[in-house]
This record gives sequence, C-alpha cells and structure tokens, in this order.
Amino acid sequence: MSLEFVAIALGAYLIGSFPAGVLVARLAHVEIRSAGSGNIGATNVARTAGGWFGALTLILDIAKGALPVILAQSLATQAQPIATLADPRIVAGAAAFAGHLFPPALGFRGGKGVATALGVIGALAPGVLLVPGILFAFLVGLTRQVSLGSVSAALICPIAAQAEGYPPPVVVLLAGLGAAILFRHGDNLARLRAGTEPRL
Repeated sequence: MSLEFVAIALGAYLIGSFPAGVLVARLAHVEIRSAGSGNIGATNVARTAGGWFGALTLILDIAKGALPVILAQSLATQAQPIATLADPRIVAGAAAFAGHLFPPALGFRGGKGVATALGVIGALAPGVLLVPGILFAFLVGLTRQVSLGSVSAALICPIAAQAEGYPPPVVVLLAGLGAAILFRHGDNLARLRAGTEPRL
C-alpha cells in the first residue's frame, strides 16, 4: 500500500467525518443527537431546527463527499480512465463516505450517508444523477417520505452507472454506497412497513 494511497484515504476520511449536522443544529440551540430521530442528517436537522439549518447541513454534507473526489482529480488526468478500485478518485469517495458514517468525534456513530454519497457521485459520475434524482423527487412528492426516496435513488445509482457506461470500479463503488445506505435505513424501512415513518 503506497503512502499516497494512505494519505488520500486518511484525508478524505477526515473531511467526510466533519459533523456538519451536529454543529449546524447547535446554531439553533438544538442537540441533534437527542432531538427527533436522533440522526445527524439534513432531514432531521430541518425537522427539529428549521428548514434553513437543514438546507445548510445538506450543502455541507454534499460538499464533504464532493471535495475529496475533486481534490483527488489532481492526481489523475482527465484522460486517465478509472481502471481499478485503487484509483485516487474511488479511494477518496469511499473514504469520505466512511468518514460520514463513522466519525471519530461522534464516537463513530454518524449519519446515514445519503447527502455525502450524493456529493461523491456528483463529483465522480455526474451523469448518473438524472434518473435517481427523478425517482427521488417522484417518490418524495408522492409519499412525502424522504427515506423511501433516498433508499430507492441510492439503489438505482449503480444500475444507472452501468447503463451510462461508467467503468466497473465506479459501478462497484456506487453499489457499495447503495448497500450501506440501505443498511443504515433499517429502522426507517421497518417504520415504512408499519406505516409509522414520519412525513415531510
């Protein structure tokens, strides 16, 4: 394992671990981990602290995913295809996402990863986002349940990447992100089945 690989992974992980939701909610005098669902993501911040604070959390969580991938682009020319999972862009995206899920400052108990994954995908494979974005908007508009739209969009991303002709390492990364997001939404899915999941 090269020093460059370790430096990229560590740097991206630390960026991804920035506890945006916790800090933004504190601006509204809300301890987000003991408010609402207890999740540190934008949806819970919006519900408990207000829409503007939720929007700021969303922007910061997206940026946490996008910034490491963008920085890693400097280590790979635009003409250089992503050929392996050890590509700096793949490493940066995966590590930033892991940082959000397992932030040291919060005892490795982070968020569900949707916004950070959006940032990773937007920087790495922006052509993937159209179909998942439409699906998310349709489901949330129909049901007013963000969790349903988020999980559905995350799961369709690797399919969209495959259809758009992105290289296999990108498809594998997106499949991993989708699987992690599905797992992190276990409680939401249980509430959806029971008809008790909160609506917007």
